[in-house]
This record gives sequence, C-alpha cells and structure tokens, in this order.
Amino acid sequence: MKLGSFTEVMFTVTMQLNYFSSMIKTLASFFSYLLHPAIIPLVGLTTIFIFSPFYISDNLFLLVAGFVLLGTYIFPLLFMLFLKTFGVISSLKLANAQERRYPYISGAFFFYLTAQSMHNFPIPDYVAKYLMAGVLIIGIAFLFLNYIKLSMHMAGLGGLVALVLYLSYSFNIQLLIVIAGAILLAGLLGTSRLVLGAHTPKEVYLGFILGLFCVSLGLFLF
Repeated sequence: MKLGSFTEVMFTVTMQLNYFSSMIKTLASFFSYLLHPAIIPLVGLTTIFIFSPFYISDNLFLLVAGFVLLGTYIFPLLFMLFLKTFGVISSLKLANAQERRYPYISGAFFFYLTAQSMHNFPIPDYVAKYLMAGVLIIGIAFLFLNYIKLSMHMAGLGGLVALVLYLSYSFNIQLLIVIAGAILLAGLLGTSRLVLGAHTPKEVYLGFILGLFCVSLGLFLF
C-alpha cells in the first residue's frame, strides 16, 4: 500500500472513530437529561399511579403531579438560576462538588415541603414516604460532599428501583419486567455518566446504592 493511500485510510478511520465517539457522548447526554434526578420523583409518582391498587382519579393525579413538579423541579431550578445569576455556582451542571452545597440544602427543603403537602391529598401515604426518602438521599449526599461527589442521577434510579420492588412486594404484583427495565435504565444512565466524565465508577455505584437504601428504608420500615 502506498503511503498516500495508507494516510487516507488512517484519516478515514480516525474521522469515523471521532464521529462514533461524538455519537456516544450525544446519547450519554440525552440519557442524562432524560433521567435527570429532578424528573425522577415525577416518574415515581406516575409509577405509583399506574401500578397502585388504590384508585387515583386522573384529575387528582394531575393535581398531585403539579405539586411534585413544582416542589422537586421548578422551585429548585429557579433557586439554582438565582445562585448562578449571583455567581454562587458557575453552572447548572454542578460539576464542582463544593458548588452543590446550597442547591442540596434548597433541594432538601423543597423536597420536604412537597412531601408534607402530600398529606393534604387523598392518596396512599407511601407517596409522601417516597418523597421524604429524597430528603434523606440529599442529606446524606450533602454530608459526604467533602469526601465524594455521589451521583444523584444514580441515586434517583436506585430509588426508583426500590419503589418498584416495594409495589411488587407489598401488593403482590408481578412487576418483573418493570424491575428489569428500571435496572436496565440505571445501567444505561450509569454508563452515560461515566462516558461524560461526570463521575467515577465509585461515585456511580455508591449513588445507586444510596438511592436504593434510602427509599427502601423509607418505604419498608416507616
């Protein structure tokens, strides 16, 4: 093979590899946004609505979902935008562990208020317990910020897996496919966080375990 031909081949291969790498990172970003921890409480509420044996009307679900969306997504996001405006944080991605302090405190506060508001609706009490477990997750992650930046993305998925296991066990519902799907999503999300360089494998694994433990504790023991 002539030198010119070899160079052309290597250039083509390099371009294809760069394109493939770019596509992988794009997919990783997609999964990271799609399964953002601020969205997971709403996903959990929808899971309860679908599989809970208790009847919840569509109108009631929409009303409760609105409260959950405000308390776990909109208000925390507005507070983060406020912090960014005044230079307390440099990015909404919170890549720096130290920048997560104030968002974590505010997030736990809004989660707590949202969980307490659930008692005003005629819905199962484990909805409030599920949200209170989120307060515990954020609190523990906050305490460990000086040592490790636990993946809150994975904590959300770990909590979702625990919720599905609770529904399946408590009401004797066959949810094996749903459980497997939640675990698969957790695997895809964990891989995405690693591909993006947002976390180390240790931070990903411990984040998942944290969510699984806290939600299991909140639902099964309290």
